[in-house]
Amino acid sequence: MFTYNTAWAAFDEKERGSLETGKVADMVILNRNPLAMKPEELLNLKVEKLLLKGKAYKKGQGMMSLLAKGLLRGQPV
Repeated sequence: MFTYNTAWAAFDEKERGSLETGKVADMVILNRNPLAMKPEELLNLKVEKLLLKGKAYKKGQGMMSLLAKGLLRGQPV
């Protein structure tokens, strides 16, 4: 649910989403362990850092760029 399916939804399943040779590993660094938090505390969870292809996330890599990538690859949106 959090790996392959998310990559598939973002048209990235050929590049990420599973542990395979040649695929990139994306990572999020959170300020706390969400599995050790009470459900009502989850709203206080913060992203400290987001790495995509090993590089820090930059603004402008949002929904529109994902849609454009999918359209350019000829995959259904």
